[in-house]
Amino acid sequence: MANGDISWRCTVIQCTLTIQTNSKISNLLTENENIFHGHNIVENRDIQRQIVRNNCKRKVNECISERLNTIFRHELMAVENTELLYGISSIRKSTYRQRQKIISAAPILINELVQQIKINSLTTHRNETFCHVDEELKIVIHTSKSNLEYLVNNSYTILGGGQAWYRQIEKLRLKIEYDKNESEISTWLKYFFGLSFLHSIDISDTFYELFSIASNNNKISAVFDCILANVIENDSIYPPHL
Repeated sequence: MANGDISWRCTVIQCTLTIQTNSKISNLLTENENIFHGHNIVENRDIQRQIVRNNCKRKVNECISERLNTIFRHELMAVENTELLYGISSIRKSTYRQRQKIISAAPILINELVQQIKINSLTTHRNETFCHVDEELKIVIHTSKSNLEYLVNNSYTILGGGQAWYRQIEKLRLKIEYDKNESEISTWLKYFFGLSFLHSIDISDTFYELFSIASNNNKISAVFDCILANVIENDSIYPPHL
């Protein structure tokens, strides 16, 4: 209030009663004869339940990374007599609803994901953009300017696409051959993963050297074409100079 006094209202939604106290909550300013709720006395268990519910909802807003069950159990342990509580499931539900208000729903479609990432605009502690989205190719990259500068200035670079290569091997049904220790095809396929440890200027030459010793096999050629199109060529998604 303007004069520093505090106005209080009944916790029962249907009740319109309000009372006033001083700023230190030491004196009741409302006359006793004017205090009339117009409803039955609220039981102690209802008050306890409301206190726990309010505490849970407040903690949900303050501790966004803390698990809801942890918050819920912590508040229940603070109650001296839990037998006075009832309707615990309603408290749990209200806690989950409060968390849903501050956390966006998980996207279902790729377009929804792209838009959500753009809106959230994730940044690092240095206030650098951490999440980059290519809307046309639907590619999401988590990195920052500092990370990219390190990769560019470092003597060696890590070649991307290792997981994509392995998926291609599985797709072409070469996994059984890949898992063999003494197979010529297995050895040749595993050589490709060593490209990640080469300097960017040496990757292309080494790649073509590997192709020159490859077996005459349609599946091997398919692996070669996949890596060439996605990693080796300058206009690929992950060129060696990145």
